[in-house]
Amino acid sequence: MAVSLSPLGGAAGQFFDSNGNPLAGGKLYTYAAGTTTPQTTYTEYTGVTANSNPIVLNSGGRVPSEIWLTDGVSYKFSLFSALDNLIGVWDNVDGINSSGSAASDITFTGFKGQSGFVQDIADADGSDWIGYQPASPGAARSVQDKLRDTVSVKDFGAIGNGSTDDTAAIQAAITSLSATGGNVYFPKGTYKVSSTISWTGDNIFLEGAGLGATTISTFIATTDVFAINNVSGGGISNLNIIANTTQTDGAGVHLTNCYNVKITDAVIGYGLNAGVEIDGGVSQFTNTIQNFIISDCLYGIAIGGTGASPQDVFIADGIIGNCTNAGILVRQISGLYVNSIDILSCGSGLVTFPAAAKSTTNMFFTDVLCDTCTGSGWAFLSDGGSIEQVNMVNCWGASNTINGMIIASEANAFVVTNFRAINNRQRGIYIQGGTNLGFVNCQVLANSMVGAASFDGLAIEGSTTNNVSIIGGKYGSGWNVAGYNNQKFGIFISTGSINNYSIIGVDCTGNVTGSISDGGTGSVKHIYGNPGYTTIKSGSNFMAGGNNSVTVAHGLSVTPLAAELSITANSAMADNPFFIDTTTITSTSFDVKTTTAVAANSFFSWQARVDGA
Repeated sequence: MAVSLSPLGGAAGQFFDSNGNPLAGGKLYTYAAGTTTPQTTYTEYTGVTANSNPIVLNSGGRVPSEIWLTDGVSYKFSLFSALDNLIGVWDNVDGINSSGSAASDITFTGFKGQSGFVQDIADADGSDWIGYQPASPGAARSVQDKLRDTVSVKDFGAIGNGSTDDTAAIQAAITSLSATGGNVYFPKGTYKVSSTISWTGDNIFLEGAGLGATTISTFIATTDVFAINNVSGGGISNLNIIANTTQTDGAGVHLTNCYNVKITDAVIGYGLNAGVEIDGGVSQFTNTIQNFIISDCLYGIAIGGTGASPQDVFIADGIIGNCTNAGILVRQISGLYVNSIDILSCGSGLVTFPAAAKSTTNMFFTDVLCDTCTGSGWAFLSDGGSIEQVNMVNCWGASNTINGMIIASEANAFVVTNFRAINNRQRGIYIQGGTNLGFVNCQVLANSMVGAASFDGLAIEGSTTNNVSIIGGKYGSGWNVAGYNNQKFGIFISTGSINNYSIIGVDCTGNVTGSISDGGTGSVKHIYGNPGYTTIKSGSNFMAGGNNSVTVAHGLSVTPLAAELSITANSAMADNPFFIDTTTITSTSFDVKTTTAVAANSFFSWQARVDGA
């Protein structure tokens, strides 16, 4: 028989008279609740041996054994002295933890006005019967409504032990919020996912317990892990998304035609094809990736692979490392804002590659480092499309196997300010072509690490390059060890119809072969004020009496044209004027002559000024 201990005298119970003395020989009668019908009690938990009725107390006023009550039955107790004087009566007494009728007999009104019994609080919806009062002036709600502010994947059966497949539970948790939006919480643990989890509801946020605490362990080879399509708002935060199976297609998180979705505080990769992929659509703009680590993928972040061009993608405060092809690959974009990112040891750091009729435009980079890549740090390349409106401030391309930066001929409207191209094995900056390219106060130092005089600091080798300005900065030695530099020329301009370019105020000293090599044949160029490269020089000289020729060292870094040399006699020589023998112009000097020998020392001033200086 099921019994439970009596709360009245149940174990070593002791009773006293009205004077506080032990009730020696007292009598404890037990009845069915509300009656005088005797009801049996038992001496122990087995419910086998019955107590006497009444139970006679010993000399210390104690029950001689324990008192156990039939489970589910309510009792009445009556206590008398040894002389049968009534001491007290207790009715409707149930055993401790009895499953009997007491709770079902007590009516209860819930927070929302539900009518029931106390035991209803233990039902599945019991939390809806209890109220929750937030701090003033907040409105009261039921505990259930409060708890439903966040949906836990464990509410839907997720285990989070790393071995049980939690895919269906996670999908169910997300789907439950499709109509309303809300937060899906992942408690600390490792959640195995074996197929794509997707959602199309707005304002759904997946949130883990923190980096290193909550991990999505993926067993997906050829599709996305999280596919977020056509949504407004929502995102993912405080999760690790780590591949357990190598992924050859798809991405860890794939956004398609989404607005204002945020991926923050996440660690993604280690075997994924792409960490994050963002594709366009009519509603695709203003998506954010922030405070993240993406590592060991084929592509860290891939943008604009399919659909319409994405717009206004923000990437900030993160690290992308060890991605085989590229840290960031941009196939098409209108509005890319990248701030405070380190891209390390990838195939290339940032790569553009727009196809024909596509474009990558309005891209802004601030404090972005592309370092130790096996290709070029920055690769503005094209597959037939355009690369336009690029703005870079305080960025870095260093210690890369090829170039610090490479710019293809499809480039237009670049402004690069305070860029550092240092210790690259080939060129610091390699311009294959393009239009309207500006470089301001850049440091292009100690490149050509593959060997002395093998490559230049900045090289322009495309005959289609036009409207280039290089203003200020240093293109030579000066990084790490003073004077250490393998660059052939600081700036090299190949022979060709490059037109309308300026090189002004640039320190090009300390290169192996020379400072500036200008082979451009365009009609408009301005090169002056560059330490290490002289384009304007002037002085005074004289022709000794009895001679009709004197050699002048012009001191320029290039061979001047005849039209770029001038002389002015210090006194009238109308009958025997000075003139420049154009056949004597060399890279170092030119001859000034008269028709006949001068009678006495004759003085003149001269100037050598390269066109554009």
